[in-house]
Amino acid sequence: MSDVRALVSEFFETMGRGDFDRLRSEFLTDGSSWTMMAPSMPGGPVMESGDAIVAFFAGGGEVFVDGGPEVTITRILVDGDHAAVEAEGHGKLHNGRDYSNVYHFAIDTKDGRVLAVREYMDSHHVATVMAP
Repeated sequence: MSDVRALVSEFFETMGRGDFDRLRSEFLTDGSSWTMMAPSMPGGPVMESGDAIVAFFAGGGEVFVDGGPEVTITRILVDGDHAAVEAEGHGKLHNGRDYSNVYHFAIDTKDGRVLAVREYMDSHHVATVMAP
């Protein structure tokens, strides 16, 4: 997929459907990475392969009632092989709390694949709603 906007949209739609086999086979590479850019949040994951990314997000059902937050893209800006994505995420946690966050994703692509995602979010909200 050479259109970066379409690639990024389909990437998030595929993730949202929980189609992790397709996510891994069509969008990610062995060298893909996903970094949660929240230095104040201890243990924020850095995933350094397509398999690690899929394993992390496939485990969302352990925290979220429906497997993960529903992420809605509100804006995509593209510059060459790079995309800046603004999005909102909403979901219900198993601890009974509501999760409602805003995101910025800086995404690097190449040859129709996602190479790197840097995720910025409200880490205070995450720590607050996921605390025991």
